[in-house]
Amino acid sequence: MLTLFVSFAFYSYIPFYYRITLNIYSGYNALKSIACKQYIRYLGIYIVNARQFKCRYDHATASFYRAFNAVFGKIGRSSPEEVVLQLINSKCMPCLLYTLEACPINKTQEKSLEFTINRVLMKIFRTVSLDVIRDCRLTVAWNNGHKGVSNCCQAQKGNF
Repeated sequence: MLTLFVSFAFYSYIPFYYRITLNIYSGYNALKSIACKQYIRYLGIYIVNARQFKCRYDHATASFYRAFNAVFGKIGRSSPEEVVLQLINSKCMPCLLYTLEACPINKTQEKSLEFTINRVLMKIFRTVSLDVIRDCRLTVAWNNGHKGVSNCCQAQKGNF
């Protein structure tokens, strides 16, 4: 027999959705207490514990950098930039854009993902100027012709 009790900690400085603690009693086992987490992972998506439905994208960013370092470490600067961009577009961008069609994204998260792409392009083209990166994004067919993360999100949401 399994009994579940939900208790609330009444701290005025902690939001309501962090106050829930689950106490699980079993017929023969001692008390097990499970506190709520700030986020959970479900199917590769990190869902944040908040009042509204939110997702975290820092794990996607880390996965994108890991994939980029693997690709760029193998081919380095010996290949032309177009080849490197095509490999990044096909191998690394899915790591970054995974689940953007299903999860909401705000302006801060969108700018963070744009920054991730800009840093990779800065490394490929050996520059720190954002003007050069903007020109490169306009001239090179980056990410199937889309210019920016917001356009990629809109295109994926249209297909979803």
